[in-house]
Amino acid sequence: MSFPLSPEQQQAIADQLLEMILQCRDLHNVYGVVVEGLQRGLGLDRVLLLQNAVPPSQEPRLLAQAKAPGIAPLTLPRPWGDRHWLQLLEQLPRYGLWTLRQPPEEFVALGPVQGEFCQTLGIKSLLHLPLVVDQRHWGILSLQDLHQARPWPMGDQQFAQRMAHLLCLGLAKTELWLHCQNHKASLQTVVTQGQAQKEAYLKSAQRERAISDVIDKIRLTLDLRSLFQTTVTEVVKLLAVDRVVIIKVKEDKNLPWGEVQAAAQMDEKFCPAPPQEPVPLLPEWIAHFAKGLILAMDDTDDKGGDFAGPLLGLPKANLVVPLFSGDRLWGVLSVHQYGQSRVWESSEIEFALKIALNLGVALQQAELLAESQRRSAALQSALGEVQAQKDHLARIAEEERALTRVIEGIRQTLELETIFRATSEEVRHLLSCDRVLVYRFNPDWSGEFIHESVAQMWEPLMDRQNQFSLWQDTYLQETQGGRYRHHETLGVEDVETAGFSDCHLANLRLFEIRAFLTAPVFVGEQLWGLLGAYQNGAPRHWQPRETHLLNQIANQLGVAVYQTQLLARFQEQSKTMENTLANLTAIVDNLADGLLVIDLFGRITRYNPALLAMFDLEGLDLLGAGVESYFPATLHQLLNKPERQEQKVITADVELSQGRQGQALVTSITATENGHKYPQCLGTVIMIRDVTHEREVERMKTDFLATVSHELRTPLTSILGFATVIQDKLGRVIMPELDLSQPKLGKAMDRVMRNLAIIESEAHRLTALINDVLDIAKMEAGQESWEQRSCQLGAIIERAIATITPQAQEKNITLQVVLEPNLPDFIGDENRILQVVLNLLSNAVKFTANGLIIAQGYREQDYLRAEIIDNGPGIHPADQGKIFEPFQQGGGDVLTDKPQGTGLGLPICKKIVEHHGGTIGVHSHLGEGSTFYFSLPVPSTEATTPIS
Repeated sequence: MSFPLSPEQQQAIADQLLEMILQCRDLHNVYGVVVEGLQRGLGLDRVLLLQNAVPPSQEPRLLAQAKAPGIAPLTLPRPWGDRHWLQLLEQLPRYGLWTLRQPPEEFVALGPVQGEFCQTLGIKSLLHLPLVVDQRHWGILSLQDLHQARPWPMGDQQFAQRMAHLLCLGLAKTELWLHCQNHKASLQTVVTQGQAQKEAYLKSAQRERAISDVIDKIRLTLDLRSLFQTTVTEVVKLLAVDRVVIIKVKEDKNLPWGEVQAAAQMDEKFCPAPPQEPVPLLPEWIAHFAKGLILAMDDTDDKGGDFAGPLLGLPKANLVVPLFSGDRLWGVLSVHQYGQSRVWESSEIEFALKIALNLGVALQQAELLAESQRRSAALQSALGEVQAQKDHLARIAEEERALTRVIEGIRQTLELETIFRATSEEVRHLLSCDRVLVYRFNPDWSGEFIHESVAQMWEPLMDRQNQFSLWQDTYLQETQGGRYRHHETLGVEDVETAGFSDCHLANLRLFEIRAFLTAPVFVGEQLWGLLGAYQNGAPRHWQPRETHLLNQIANQLGVAVYQTQLLARFQEQSKTMENTLANLTAIVDNLADGLLVIDLFGRITRYNPALLAMFDLEGLDLLGAGVESYFPATLHQLLNKPERQEQKVITADVELSQGRQGQALVTSITATENGHKYPQCLGTVIMIRDVTHEREVERMKTDFLATVSHELRTPLTSILGFATVIQDKLGRVIMPELDLSQPKLGKAMDRVMRNLAIIESEAHRLTALINDVLDIAKMEAGQESWEQRSCQLGAIIERAIATITPQAQEKNITLQVVLEPNLPDFIGDENRILQVVLNLLSNAVKFTANGLIIAQGYREQDYLRAEIIDNGPGIHPADQGKIFEPFQQGGGDVLTDKPQGTGLGLPICKKIVEHHGGTIGVHSHLGEGSTFYFSLPVPSTEATTPIS
């Protein structure tokens, strides 16, 4: 390990270096002084001097190194190792100070690869100093300590920077001296070149005059053969070469080949003659010339021959310049020197390029002339086609106007005879034919001609009675319309050569028909008839436009027939609808029940006399009025119930005039329209029946039940009390005194106790039945008191679940509550709603053997909805409508079949829910369980006080 020198010794080293730099021009000795001075002055283990990017390899080079005693010199055994090591060293930051941290040993601010490299060389501490000469990074001084990390004090850094600065001054001084020497040599070279350039200018002037003559000759003719021959002849003379050839590049199946267009040589005996047949070329040369590059070979022996050796022999020197027509490679201008090599001067290359450029201009002019001639011929042809097209369009326009007249004539009337007459006359004049016939098929595919338009010079097919009895042919009936059923049009240019049967041909000859064109007339998808155009006397070629025109008119004729049939059907249906409407009006007007029909906007669209009589509205016109204008609010509220949106039938009580009672039945009018997947609601129908008498009978029944129930309550209470007392006395007093070991006595006492239990159970059941009867009687009579206040549906459901849980646990049934958060309150009697929920839950537990019962509550538009879902046996669809009636249960009558319960729980629930303005119902499938639900209206934000 070395120790650093004192500052005075370090200054002495720096002064020595400065003096050496001022006196010496060769810096190789200076390199050693720098690294040795830094090593001794700072007591370092190793100092390296590295130069960056040294030509010609453009790789860094190690110029000098100094090491402390005992430190092995840096050796790099492999040839490439020195370059690899120096490149890694150069990748370290250009200037920096690094030390190792303990532990772990890792260089600060170095990448993983650089750190690993330094650790491989055993470097513990490192200082890099950049060497900058004339603002160019020349190299690096690398100061390394291999034994320990050192702090690099400021004095050491200043000494190292001073030495680096002095080295940079020496490098700048040496480079300046070398630059002066080079400048001196350059001046001498310029003088020599000036003399040579003078001679070259004289020679270039002569060549430019020759180029001008060549260019004039090129531009005076557009005959490419003559142009090419003139050019190659002049180039041979001006360049004093053995041969000049112009080759056109072509391609055949993506393989390039050359074709000689012109050639000239100095001595025909000395130069091999070029062949006349095409010779393949190398694709790499074609790609080379396509880039606009030239080929200048001073000695072809050094480069393996010219680009077209097999085509043009093997010249000793070769100059090839590409010829372009626009941006496309057209060919090449190839200059050959045989016998000896030749150095192609830049002026010669420039001359060849100018010749090639002007040849390219001539090629473009020739191509433009050929294109102009081609376009002129195409324009003349196009003008002829335009004139022909103009005449054709004029004919088409006239035909279209005629077709429009036919269509307008068809649409102006629905009289078929008028349509046939106008259509056939228009077709005959439009096609310039002799006869036009309209033929109609009968249901059995027989047919008849029903109209004819014929020129005056020809005999008509009609007889004097306007009958077509002269034409007899069964071919169309036997073939059921033949080809015409497949929308085919038949055009015959000459009937004599068409191959018709003798019978058919005889009919055609009878009326001198020689050619005809027939189009089918379809009404919808049914072949209705035929429209035929006939030419007499001579054959005729039917043009495609004539066939198209006849098809168009036949289609319009089919439309006219279809419209006529539609009109007839519409008139018949209208008459039928009028009769049906008259019958329906008579039925509605004579209904004993009131009928009211309302549209989607709540306006009255129909009513009957019975409705007016029920509400004392005789003599008033209610059409277009709103329901709320003439009828009670109860009727208007029915239209807004949620069940209306589900298109269910709902019922409600309404008040009639003179204190009478009515029952309204409301349902929606729906229809499935085109384009809609589901039926669309069109309005509402309300049927109202006067139930005053029925309600009086029902009230009398209710009063009777209430009286009977009240009279039965007292004896039942006594029976229940005495049965309880007897059971108690027997159990406490009598039975202990008896010898129950006697068989007869024991059996008798057991029978007595069972009978007493039956008496007690039946008394309880009858008491519950009487209580339910009294409750429902009070509700129907309007004598029940109701408490109205704000209530929470979620709290009611949770209270009911807590009450019913013991019963559910006895049957191993799981209860689950699902409540929508933030449910609004409702106004009502909390105890009564709790009674509803308890009754529904009790029924679910009662009829569910085991499993899960779900009680859930959520909001549905303006209603709160509660549901009790079980997985019990379900309810038969026939019983679902009866379970809300008194004394009815799913599966039987409670008064006769004695099922579980009284049969009044659900009717009471219905009364309670309907009193609160809600609805109650059930969804059930046998074997899948049941869902009982009820809904309660949510009060509006304005309703802040309880309703009475």
